[in-house]
Amino acid sequence: RRSRTEPLTLEERLELVLQQGARKSFLPGVEMLLLKMNILFVSFFVPVLPYGMIGVLVTLAARIIQGKTGLVKMAFVRRRAFAEADRTMRETMRAFTVALAVAIPAFSVMLSTITYNEWLYLWGGDLAGPLKDFWYGAHIWTGTSRFLCYKACIGWMVFCAMAYVTSHQPAFSRSRAVMVFIVFPLIW
Repeated sequence: RRSRTEPLTLEERLELVLQQGARKSFLPGVEMLLLKMNILFVSFFVPVLPYGMIGVLVTLAARIIQGKTGLVKMAFVRRRAFAEADRTMRETMRAFTVALAVAIPAFSVMLSTITYNEWLYLWGGDLAGPLKDFWYGAHIWTGTSRFLCYKACIGWMVFCAMAYVTSHQPAFSRSRAVMVFIVFPLIW
């Protein structure tokens, strides 16, 4: 039996290399995706959970444990990845964080006005809104404030999603112009 200070023989080195080749590769992008999905889950579903703060603490503890085991997974279980530039991952994480920060208030307003509002059916006078309904394009506009509130919140979230999708583009690019001037009015 050899000690830990002795150098590895050629056969032992080859065996370690072959073991590395047989393992699945460690993908940092997949780990970032898991982190983003966890943040998304906590951000949007904690207000709905009955014990919201406890859910946040449990999810935080689970994420800390998952982060610690991710280091072990990277070092011993998966094949080591070659060093690459992390600029795109950092930019997408920044864009994701900004999009999430501006989408959460709209989601919270919609959640408060739709789910937790006991007098929602009284908004606008009667159940159907005013009798002067008319068609605007393919959409019905009833003229009540609740529909304006819903459309504004949904429009804000769609606009944030479009800004996130085109976040790698320059500020005044063709894809952003198409999203803002063609797709957004169709959704509105």
